[in-house]
Amino acid sequence: AGPLDALARSIEQFDLASYYWDDLTDWRKDIADRTPSLTIGYVLDAYPQLRGEDLAANADEFARALYYGRVAELLLQTGIEHLDRARALVADLAVDDWRAWLASFRADFVAQHREIKQIVERNLCGPAVRAQRELTVP
Repeated sequence: AGPLDALARSIEQFDLASYYWDDLTDWRKDIADRTPSLTIGYVLDAYPQLRGEDLAANADEFARALYYGRVAELLLQTGIEHLDRARALVADLAVDDWRAWLASFRADFVAQHREIKQIVERNLCGPAVRAQRELTVP
């Protein structure tokens, strides 16, 4: 297993992460076009009651399952793991630009993960719950 093999495996890991990103960012289009995707599969596995539904007509219900059911966070975390593996595979190779690209793409995943998590937690925890969390014990 030489450097070209390591680079090829790194690219494979990047491709997997890219697939997760693409699926997560265009799920509405996939539903409208009836295109099978990993995101749709994960949501339907986690929420079997959505199977047989017209997902295009029930996009809001699908979105709730995707985001509030933490499926989106799982997909993003899995993408991050693929990018981490991609970087580790080329850690000793002279491919600084490739590693920088992987780090940049990873930062996009992390930012999206953080944003989704914050929005979900903010929406799940009403003002009373947030205020209670902010109270400090003397």
